[in-house]
Amino acid sequence: MSKEDYLKLYEKYLAGTCSQAEEALLMNYQDGFELLDLPWDTKEMGDQEQTRQMIFNRLQPKIRPRKVLRLNTLVRWSAAAVLLLALSVGLYRLNSRKAAVQLAGQAVSKFFKNDVPPGKDKAVLTLADGSEIVLEGKKNGILAQQGAANLRIDGGQLVYEPAAGPDVSDQQVNTISMPRGGKYQVILSDGTKVWLNAASSLSFPAVFGTKKRVVRLKGEAYFEVAKSNRLSIVNGKAIAERVPFIVETAAQSVAVLGTHFNISSYDEEVMTRTTLLEGSVRVSAIKGNIQQLLKPGQQALLNPAKGSIAVSAANLEEAIAWKNDIFMFEDEDIHSIMRKISRWYDVEVVYKGELKGTKFGGTASRSDNLSEVLKALELTGTIHFSINGRTVTVMP
Repeated sequence: MSKEDYLKLYEKYLAGTCSQAEEALLMNYQDGFELLDLPWDTKEMGDQEQTRQMIFNRLQPKIRPRKVLRLNTLVRWSAAAVLLLALSVGLYRLNSRKAAVQLAGQAVSKFFKNDVPPGKDKAVLTLADGSEIVLEGKKNGILAQQGAANLRIDGGQLVYEPAAGPDVSDQQVNTISMPRGGKYQVILSDGTKVWLNAASSLSFPAVFGTKKRVVRLKGEAYFEVAKSNRLSIVNGKAIAERVPFIVETAAQSVAVLGTHFNISSYDEEVMTRTTLLEGSVRVSAIKGNIQQLLKPGQQALLNPAKGSIAVSAANLEEAIAWKNDIFMFEDEDIHSIMRKISRWYDVEVVYKGELKGTKFGGTASRSDNLSEVLKALELTGTIHFSINGRTVTVMP
C-alpha cells in the first residue's frame, strides 16, 4: 500500500465510510513507508519538537477514547507524522527495547477467561470516634460534623467546610482510605485539594490549628496546597506569617507553603517519589537526617533503606498521569507496570518463566477494562497474560 493509499483509507475511516474489509486492512497494516521526506520550515512553523508536543497535548483527549496504547518509539516525527499521531492514525514501529501497538479491532486473547473492569471513585472515611462512612455512591449533602467542620459530599468529592463549633483544632483526626481499585478527592478545611490514588490513605485533622498543618500519607496523592497565614506580634507589630503544610510518610517529611506536588510512597515500591510542579518543597529523610529543596520540574527519589535522596529532572506528565486517568510507563519493567495494574484493577499477579530485560514505555487509559491494557502489551510479542477470576498470570 502506498502512502497516498494509506492516507485516503484513513480519511474514509475517520469519516465512518470504511467497509469492514477496509477497516481490517487499515488496522492490520504495518506501515512500510516513512513520512520523513516532508520539509519542516522552522521559521514559519516553529521548533519541530515543541510544535509536536503542543499539538499532541491539545488533542490527547481525542486520542484517549479510541483506546490506543501508544508505546514510545525512537523515531523522529515529521510534521505529517505529528498530525497523524494527534488523530490517532497509529504509525507504530518496533525496536529492541520498546514496541508500538494499536488496540482497535483486536480480539480478546484466548487466555482471558474473563475481564476485569477498571477502578472507580470509592473510599471509606473513618471519623475521630472510629465510626466509618462508605463514600461510594453518596449523594451531595452533609455527611457529619467533626468539631468546627461540616463534612459534605459535593460533586463526588469530600469537602471539609469550617463551621461554628467548639475549638478542637488538630484534635478530630479523620482518615480517608482508598481500597485497591478505588480513588477519591478531598478538600481539606484550609482549602487544600488532595487527589488520592488506589490503595492509599490520608490522615488529617478536621480543622487545622494555627501553627502548622500536618497530614499523614500512605500510598500516592497529588496535592494543591492552599496558602494559609497567621498573625504574629513582633516588636509590637502584627505580621502575617505563612502556616506551613507538612506531609508525613513512613520514610520522609515534605514541608511546603503553597504549591502543587505529587508523592508516591507505596510500601511495595523501592523508592518514595516526590515530584514538584509548582512552588517549592523541602524533602527530609527520616533516616539519615538528609534534606533536599526541590524546584518546579524536579523529582526527589528517596531510598528509605539508605536514607538517601537523589534529585533529578522530572517527567511531570508521567508523574501525575494517574490523576488524569492515564497509565503512563517510562522505561519500566513488567514488574513495575503490573504493580500499578494490580492496585488499579484490584487483581493478584503471578509470574511464570523468565521475564527479564524488556522495558516498556507508553500510555493507556485507566478507564478501559483490564484486557485492553494487557492485549496491547501482548502485541509487543515479548509477553503474554492470562486472566482467571481476579488473578493475572504473566508469561514470556
